[in-house]
Amino acid sequence: MAPFRVATRSDHHFQLAFFAPLQTVPVHEEVSGFRLNLLFGSNRAFEGLDVGVVNHVTEQHSGLGFGLVNISQGDAGGWRFGLANFAAGEANMMHFGADGLQVGVFNSARHLTGYQVGFVNHAHRSGFTSSRRAMQLGLLNLAGDLSTGGIQVGLLNFAGTGGMLPVMPVINGTF
Repeated sequence: MAPFRVATRSDHHFQLAFFAPLQTVPVHEEVSGFRLNLLFGSNRAFEGLDVGVVNHVTEQHSGLGFGLVNISQGDAGGWRFGLANFAAGEANMMHFGADGLQVGVFNSARHLTGYQVGFVNHAHRSGFTSSRRAMQLGLLNLAGDLSTGGIQVGLLNFAGTGGMLPVMPVINGTF
């Protein structure tokens, strides 16, 4: 599977948001370019550089995100830096032809391919494909399913299925 990109056919290349819906681009539209979210910005899809307190999309997010909280209710690709990063869909994290990551105090993804670095990392499913890796590096790492591959490195590592053991200190995974 190739890295996904947001299919934006947007004429909106810049957004300034105070608190949705008080923003320059309506919530139901896409932005491709730069978003500055002073408190809370929300759009259907976004691709590019996202900077703000709370960065939110209802479908796909792709690119580079810096925020206290980064939320994608759909798929997320690229790199996210924040106190908390959430991807309700696939956190492909493979963007621009390189491995991507989530860096934060708390990181969560439904399906992780890439890297999570934080105090607490959560992935419902984590796995490899022929060209992708999955790794969690943190104090507490939680993965529901490591059976398709993935490595956890941390103080405590929990894997529902697929790890060496359900709970392992230091390192767990499928090798």
